[in-house]
Amino acid sequence: MADQEIVLLDGTPVSFPDITITCSIIGGESWPMTGVKEISSKCSVKKEQQKNPDGTVAGQTTGVQECSAGMTLFRSAYQAHKRRLAKSAPTVAGLKRTDLVKCTLTVIHDPIGSEEIYHREIREVTFNGSDVKNAQGPGVDEVAMELSPSQVVDIIDGEEVLGC
Repeated sequence: MADQEIVLLDGTPVSFPDITITCSIIGGESWPMTGVKEISSKCSVKKEQQKNPDGTVAGQTTGVQECSAGMTLFRSAYQAHKRRLAKSAPTVAGLKRTDLVKCTLTVIHDPIGSEEIYHREIREVTFNGSDVKNAQGPGVDEVAMELSPSQVVDIIDGEEVLGC
């Protein structure tokens, strides 16, 4: 992107639609998410060593995947997303609990100038927190969301590959 001209709208860089995110509620509706500033996902595999009585390493476990994710939405997109989640959310003590709704986020990234299209699925996501940043003036309100996925998978040549 270094050789590309950055387009500004009222002094704010315009995001090009090279990332497409679809939210699919497990057992429910799906919709394309708009107004997403950024999305990130992280995973690692925690492995443990098995040791012999003399302390030497005998082997290693195959490990357990640990995942985390987050995304930042513009405030209007956050409101629209919560509204859709609320349709499927259970009511507990009179409150819609959108944090109990599980969904899969499908991220298709087609970087400008790349011949590759990247496909990642962030699975069984629950939305566990938000950080709303309100601003006066020409700034745009943003909401950072904490996501809790059970699995992160890359789809490469039609094969599901652990996202680590």
